[in-house]
Amino acid sequence: MTRAAPLAPEPAGPAVTRTLVGLAIVLAGLHLGRDILIPLALALLLSVALVPVARALERIGIPRVIAALTVVLLAAVASVLFIALLVTEAVALASSLPAYEANLRAKVRALGEGSSVFGPLIQMLHGLMAEFGGGRLSALPAVPEASSRPSAERLAGDALRLILTPIATAVIVLLFASYLMLQRNDMRDRFIRLWGNGDIPRATAALSEAGRRISRYLLGQLVVNVTFGTLMAGGLWLIGIPNALLWGLLGFMLRFIPFVGGPLGAFFPLIVSLAVDPGWTAPLMVIGLFIVVEAFCAHVLEVLLNAAATGLSPLPLVVIAALSTVIWGPIGLVLAPPFAACLLIAARHVPRLAKLELLLGQAPVLDPPQRFYQRALAGDRHEAVEMIERLVDTDGLRPTVRTVLLPAARSLAADLARGTLDHADVQRASRVLVAAAEAIHDAPDTDEPSVICVGAGAALDQAVATALAASLADEGVPAAVAAGPRAGRACGAAVLVLARHASPRRVRRAVARLRVAIGPDVPVLVLAEGGPELTEAASGSGARHVAAPEAIGRMVRTLAAD
Repeated sequence: MTRAAPLAPEPAGPAVTRTLVGLAIVLAGLHLGRDILIPLALALLLSVALVPVARALERIGIPRVIAALTVVLLAAVASVLFIALLVTEAVALASSLPAYEANLRAKVRALGEGSSVFGPLIQMLHGLMAEFGGGRLSALPAVPEASSRPSAERLAGDALRLILTPIATAVIVLLFASYLMLQRNDMRDRFIRLWGNGDIPRATAALSEAGRRISRYLLGQLVVNVTFGTLMAGGLWLIGIPNALLWGLLGFMLRFIPFVGGPLGAFFPLIVSLAVDPGWTAPLMVIGLFIVVEAFCAHVLEVLLNAAATGLSPLPLVVIAALSTVIWGPIGLVLAPPFAACLLIAARHVPRLAKLELLLGQAPVLDPPQRFYQRALAGDRHEAVEMIERLVDTDGLRPTVRTVLLPAARSLAADLARGTLDHADVQRASRVLVAAAEAIHDAPDTDEPSVICVGAGAALDQAVATALAASLADEGVPAAVAAGPRAGRACGAAVLVLARHASPRRVRRAVARLRVAIGPDVPVLVLAEGGPELTEAASGSGARHVAAPEAIGRMVRTLAAD
């Protein structure tokens, strides 16, 4: 009876295909169900923002149902008042705009006549409009007047639809938010049950982190936007732009849209300033005001309030915002940061999604030794030196040498031994290590230092020798670096460095060359990885074998005491 052959592992192609198909189905579902999902998502955000207020009311003795309904009602009233004020200011602006038509015409005429950049463009537009208005359009067949004018019923229907659609959406959002706030404990239990009975701690941690981060983000964004709108309204009022309150309210509302909300909030008052001011002073002042206010809000307030709220990296947030805009339209921009934050939280608590945290999170994915090693492999000398100097300033020289420079040298030697790197790669990375070590090593002023650190010959040996000399100098031992065994000079002791695995024969030959340069009586320590054979070879050459770089300083001081 022949044994059946084991099943071959499934190729990665079908798995990738299934993943892509599943992702496409999810995105299509989000797009097709946007009429229900968008109000639900907005209601979820609103409930998360209002839950802390409702809990505060509950703590003073108000029943949960009354507290939740009161908070939702107050939010609805505040929204209605905001919209009414916005509409009132917009109507006032519309009634005053015809008075500024002459200024706009004068500016367009000035741009067309005096600017070599805008002049040809404006003249071309005038020519096209004249051509289409005079000849081309007149040649087209006449359209019956009845078909060119929509009926009164159609106009009324369009207007009613335009008014009722946002009202219906707002009512649905308020109803969803009220239900979520009233049933928040039940919804929490259902989510935990859906997560799995055996993983209640992880589900609870995910819910707590999501609520905390999104609430903090929304509160911080509210503070930033109120500040932006207030400063813009006050500055525009001082400049003399009409309806400054309208532009402040509009800037507050638009700035909830990431990336483009701030510039949009300044665009409309800029257009009005062009119409109001006969000259160019007011538009330039509006631009300057926006730059100052936006810089303060984006680089001061948001850093203080929102930097750690979502924990998102900027580039993935831009990608998610673009994708959500394609799926859900402009409202997707508003929902993108909370949605991305929820994805990041899920990645932290769901093992199968752990790789998403590397893509979405702000935390560094490489620790300092790994980052330095990568810079060395890339041959980026400038960034590696800058990184080492920064680590020395924060952590100290000896810890930096012990935890960053020397591990990088060991990794280079190990990767070369495994065949991952070739000699050219190691040479390039070793030169970066030498430059980094030289940047933090102060050579002693004396002609006869207490210790010289000598690389056995390879570039990697020289890098470790330079790092070791910097560490000894930080311990108070004057240490210099020699380019090789034949470049040794008078000293109190010498450290011969062999960073890669060395044979006993190579150790004996390197010690003999160093003895010729420094003399037969100078103590020599051999820093190399190896077993008893290496120790015996060093002893036979009149040297002492040391396997750990951390022991060099102690042994040098012992030799000096002897």
